Amino acid sequence: MSVNEKAYTVNDDCIAIIDSYAVHEYRRVRQITNEKSYVILIPFRYLQTFNARRKNGQIANCIIKDGNLCDRLINLVNDYFFCKSESVTEAAVNLFLAELAEALHFTSTTDRNDGTLMRKILTYIQENFREKISRETIARTLGYTPAHISRVFHRYLKRGISDYVNELRLAYVKHLRRIGDNRATFELLYEAGFQSPQTYYRCKKKYESSFFDKNK
Repeated sequence: MSVNEKAYTVNDDCIAIIDSYAVHEYRRVRQITNEKSYVILIPFRYLQTFNARRKNGQIANCIIKDGNLCDRLINLVNDYFFCKSESVTEAAVNLFLAELAEALHFTSTTDRNDGTLMRKILTYIQENFREKISRETIARTLGYTPAHISRVFHRYLKRGISDYVNELRLAYVKHLRRIGDNRATFELLYEAGFQSPQTYYRCKKKYESSFFDKNK
């Protein structure tokens, strides 16, 4: 697993926690017979109590190795996460996050205003990555200087805005292929927001030589 470009290995009885807005990817590097794993996404609306408890700090330990905790969390998911009662589900999620919080460590508090700005930046990018987008367009829309936008973005995600945008565009092309879109590649790459085939193939080569391909 890679979180903000830092590599981690997830083994038996491990819990991997990926913080909100962290750039991440994960891949199975070997097949294990009878292996079972869960990917659990917690909607942001459930995180108010959890985020208040952490006091806006960053998660320091992305990997927790605790078989008993794994079992307790999986039981919560299986028994209550898909309940028809919203109140029961919310209570189960709160217990799930409380169990995690007991095992987590957090870094010192970050600036709350920058956290809010980061959410706005990511929302804007998600909604507009297929258009021409740059730190200047984001800055004009959100009312900040381009330098401040770049500084906050890089501090949170440890990469530049253009790299992040191009990864979203690559993922969009892959998604179109996965759902059966058989148009020519050049049509797909332009629809995804790339300005030229050269840019697409250069970004594709850069992405494919990233963490996972180097560490297979």
